[in-house]
Amino acid sequence: MSALIVQVCEVLAVEPHPSADRLAIATVKGWKTCIKFDPVTGRAEFEIGDKCVYFPPDSVLPSDLAERLGVTEYLKPLPKESDGTRPSGYQVWAAYLRGVPSYGLIIPAGDNPAWAVGTDVTEYYGVTKFEPPTPVDPNAIPDHSALIHYTNLEAAHNFPGVLRPGENVVVTEKIHGTNFRAGLVRTIGDAGNVKWEWIAGSFNTNQRQFDANGYLTRYWQPLQHPGLRSLLEELSAGAHDALVFGEIFGPGIMDMHYGRANPDFCVFDIAVDREYIDFDRMVKLCATYGVPVVPILYQGPYYEGLVEQYVTGPTRLCQPEEAGRFKGREGVVIKPSAERRDLDTLGGRGRVILKAHSVDFLRRKSAKDGH
Repeated sequence: MSALIVQVCEVLAVEPHPSADRLAIATVKGWKTCIKFDPVTGRAEFEIGDKCVYFPPDSVLPSDLAERLGVTEYLKPLPKESDGTRPSGYQVWAAYLRGVPSYGLIIPAGDNPAWAVGTDVTEYYGVTKFEPPTPVDPNAIPDHSALIHYTNLEAAHNFPGVLRPGENVVVTEKIHGTNFRAGLVRTIGDAGNVKWEWIAGSFNTNQRQFDANGYLTRYWQPLQHPGLRSLLEELSAGAHDALVFGEIFGPGIMDMHYGRANPDFCVFDIAVDREYIDFDRMVKLCATYGVPVVPILYQGPYYEGLVEQYVTGPTRLCQPEEAGRFKGREGVVIKPSAERRDLDTLGGRGRVILKAHSVDFLRRKSAKDGH
C-alpha cells in the first residue's frame, strides 16, 4: 500500500484544456488535474508558481472539510459498511473531464500563507487514506520471519524525479487480483538443526496450507505449479531463502477475470535472502521453468511521459473480447531494470519501484472493491 502524502505544492505548469474553454490543466508534482479557467479574463484558477494543497486519489476528506471547501460534488461518498451504514467523509478520486484524465483535488494554500512547499498538511486537514474493508481470514496463521512483506508501492506521480532520464526501466501491467508470496526457506529446529520449509501467504498474512475442510488454500495454489517449485529449489541451493511475489487473478478473486475460467497467477518479483533480484534475471528464470510473469509493456530508457503513455490501454493478459465488461488495465508498475534504492527521496521506503492507476480502472462500472 502506498503512503498518503498531502503536501503544500507548487503549480509547475498550466496548459489549455483541448476541448473545454472553461477548464485548464495544472501540473502538481507529477499529477495532472483539471482546474477552472475564465475565458473572459483569460486567467486560470491557478498560475505557474502558485502554492497549493494537493489531495491525491484515495484521500478521504472529513465531511465538514469537503463542505467548507465546496467540493462535495466532485468527491465520492464512502462505501457502506456491512451493517448498511455509510461512514462520514468523502473520497478523492480520478475522472475524465471532457475527455482529459484529471487526478486528485487541488485547492489554494490559503489557510496558512507561511507554509513552505513540501509541508505535510495531512494531519492539519484531518485527511486519511481510503482502504477497502479487510475481511477476517480464517486461514491466516502466525507470521513467519522469512516471509518478508513486499515493497509498498508509491504513486509514481508523487515522486516525478526518482526515475532518471535515460536509465533503463521496465513497465509492467498492474494486475487486479490478490498478492501472493511463496517460497522455500530455512528454519531452525528445536535441536538447532536447519530444516527446509515451504511457505506461502497473502500480502499481509502467512497462510495455512489446507483449510478446515482439507482443501488447499488460495495462496498455496501457485506452488502446485511444478516449474515454480523447481525455480525456488534452484535459488535456495547453497542455503538461501528464496521467495517469489506475484498476483493471483481470475474468477472469484476480484471483479476482473481476464478471460480465465479458473484462478491463475503470474510472478512480478523474486527475492533471495531478502534482496530482490534484477528484472532480467527474474524473467530468464521464469522462462526456464515455464513460470508466467506479468505482461511487460515497455523496457528501455526512461523519458518524461512514459507512465502516461502506458497507464491506459487494453489488458495484455487476454484478448479484449475475452476480458469481460472492463477490458482495460488497472495501471502500471515501473522500476529500474537493475535494482537500486533512493533513500534521499523515498526515505524508509528506499526501493525504487512505483505504480500508477488508470482513470479507466478507477471509474469502471464493474468495481466492487471500492477502488
